Amino acid sequence: MAPVQGDEKPVEPPAQRSVKTLVDYKDELGLSEEQVSTIRAALANYAATLKEQRAALSGYEKEYSELVKSQAPLSEIKSKLRQATDARFNLRYADVLTSRLVTEALSEEQMAKWREIQSKVRQSGKTK
Repeated sequence: MAPVQGDEKPVEPPAQRSVKTLVDYKDELGLSEEQVSTIRAALANYAATLKEQRAALSGYEKEYSELVKSQAPLSEIKSKLRQATDARFNLRYADVLTSRLVTEALSEEQMAKWREIQSKVRQSGKTK
């Protein structure tokens, strides 16, 4: 909790939302160790790509703003915009790739059960 000064109210940090992944439901889904390993690897690769590309995108956006502000040559601005676009592409593609890898690791029955679990979790989140 942040320190209180004068009449200010203490500021609570935002609650950390625990996001469960498919691996957290391995028993309910009947996942094999091989499936768990495949899914964990896909999710770890996705998390690393997400971190890397978000950081890159943030840098490109900042650099772009500075270039525009300083009236930099259009060729430099164009290059920075392309780098930002590439980072956005990499983020979206990583999401699709991870979804495919996870989907391919599951049987049709497991995928149907996973969708059912997701639906229930989403519904319970709306009622809180």
